[in-house]
Amino acid sequence: MPPLLLVVPVGADHPVQLAPDVAASAWDAAQWFVGLGRDAGDNTIRLFQRHDRFVSEYEFAVRRAAGARSMLQDADGDRREAHAATAHAADQAARLAEEVIGEIREDIRALGLTPPALPAELAHLP
Repeated sequence: MPPLLLVVPVGADHPVQLAPDVAASAWDAAQWFVGLGRDAGDNTIRLFQRHDRFVSEYEFAVRRAAGARSMLQDADGDRREAHAATAHAADQAARLAEEVIGEIREDIRALGLTPPALPAELAHLP
């Protein structure tokens, strides 16, 4: 069970008391608790989530490109062109994700924080 559920009864049909004069739905209270509520703005948690999302997108694009390249060997004609185009598009997506990851890591450091660890294939990023 996630510890959050021990603190906030997500799914409850009654308001959760956040402070003496402040109540919210259980879902809003849970989002506030983890820093993701509507009023959270562009905070540290969102920055780290964005980092994770783009690392996942990078890894997906790399797998997609590799899969398309492996299918190139047995394909001919239109299928070969389609696999080549897929590999090219996936390579571009991986490069873009890599650039964004680098920018996010700079933003994290600008806040005086340490970025999360990276998978080995992205270890070259600062």
